[in-house]
Amino acid sequence: MNIDTSHQKISEKRNSGKKTADHKSAEWKIRLTPEEKAAWQSRADFAQLTLSAYVRRCVEGGITHTNSAQPSLVERDTIIRELSRIGGNLNQIARFVNADKGIKKQELADELYGTIQLLAMKVKEL
Repeated sequence: MNIDTSHQKISEKRNSGKKTADHKSAEWKIRLTPEEKAAWQSRADFAQLTLSAYVRRCVEGGITHTNSAQPSLVERDTIIRELSRIGGNLNQIARFVNADKGIKKQELADELYGTIQLLAMKVKEL
């Protein structure tokens, strides 16, 4: 008796190198607010995982939420002081402009742009 095994060979080729036990075909749906989903996605991106992999690891205990990726208290104090200094600079610029001492618009724009760039860098460090 001659049995056609061509289908079996094709199937074996498709699955070669793949663990069939790891194939995730079951779905579980959860309702979130758009803000919650965005926050979870942000955390997953930070962990360099897909959202599904991130949630799976969280549920299975593979991810713990520590502050290791966040600045230490000393670094936070330094950042807060720097942000305060930048805020003071912006306040001085505002006073100068309000005093109408003939500042050139381009100089003002350049100074504000530089200060905003510094502020953006410091915020990203948080």
